[in-house]
Amino acid sequence: MASSDYVHGKMDVKEQSETFGGFIKFSLWAGLIVGLGIFGLVLVYGANYPWLGAAFGMIVLGGLIGMLLKMGNAWLYTLGGIGLVCVVAAVIEAAVKSFS
Repeated sequence: MASSDYVHGKMDVKEQSETFGGFIKFSLWAGLIVGLGIFGLVLVYGANYPWLGAAFGMIVLGGLIGMLLKMGNAWLYTLGGIGLVCVVAAVIEAAVKSFS
């Protein structure tokens, strides 16, 4: 038998709820980025879209989804960064093709 009486625990769940909220937010971001990437690949390889057009469609769709889910400006800035990388890659691709 226990040497003392049972005492119900007293714990502040603020940290746990913040951790859970962060995990959910990370899961949402990661899931959407992976889903948008798959959508872009399907457009490029399945529907024979040019990859820059598929990237534009992917960014527009991601922006709409982000606004519907109220993901904030950081999500839109992330999509803008992805778009900037795509434009730079298109310029590099055009430069390489012009030299060959």
